Amino acid sequence: MAWPSIADLVWVFAVASVPMGAFGYGFSSISTPLLIAIGYSNRQFAPILNFVELWQNPMVLIMSKRGINYRTFRQALPLCLGIAPGTVLGALILKQTDPDALRLATLAVIAPLILIQAAGIRRPIQRGWWLLGPPLGLPVGILYGVTTISGPPLALIFNNNGLAKDEFKAAMSIVRTTESTLTFISYTLLGIFTPDVLVTVAYVAPIIVVFTLIGHYLVRVLPREDFRRLTMSFDAWIVGYGLSNVLSKMRPLPDPYNYMPLIMIVTIDSLLLYRYFTVQRQRLMIDS
Repeated sequence: MAWPSIADLVWVFAVASVPMGAFGYGFSSISTPLLIAIGYSNRQFAPILNFVELWQNPMVLIMSKRGINYRTFRQALPLCLGIAPGTVLGALILKQTDPDALRLATLAVIAPLILIQAAGIRRPIQRGWWLLGPPLGLPVGILYGVTTISGPPLALIFNNNGLAKDEFKAAMSIVRTTESTLTFISYTLLGIFTPDVLVTVAYVAPIIVVFTLIGHYLVRVLPREDFRRLTMSFDAWIVGYGLSNVLSKMRPLPDPYNYMPLIMIVTIDSLLLYRYFTVQRQRLMIDS
């Protein structure tokens, strides 16, 4: 199986590492739609992304050590209980599913998650977290096993539960360290991960480290919420382009209709972005 070219991985990982360093997530949710949009399948890049996150997530966790406390672990551990079996199921789906169908399904699933997050919808879970966490973690684990993406659903969950900024980043890193480790084990046992991945990652690792550190310090000098919101818009537009690109290659519809997902996502996100800068941003400034 051919891996993505080093040149493609360098620029994709450079872009994706900045939000990872800034917020503790975003690496796979940006890398995956970008790599799908330029023609790669999940099987080609998922082992690479997983192996990168195998050491990247602990690195971000160390950078977020100020947010590690009892409340952080209380939020993270119930999710991890559901993520554990989910990653195994996701790895099995990745191995057995048609690549084109998987590309289309991946983008179709993450598009609404990004738009819901961009809309700023928050529904705090006040009670029964130890009972609700594992069922919520199961689909997150499946999604990660198939795509190495979990940032959008995790961000929706943790944004709704009253964590401070440092706690949020730490909780994300704890969960993502768990899921990347379990997924790596599943990929290895199923033969999805091969030693060739090590060589590929060795070439791009310095780029990832540098741009993760850039993101970590960039978020300290730029308005955090503005930076996060613009990152979500970029992600949404890439997903829209990827969806239309995959549909145009599969040709389930006449060509003009294949570009409807891109038009719809750009339109919805533009309205949400306008709403953020005219209403939500001022409200956040008042609350802070």
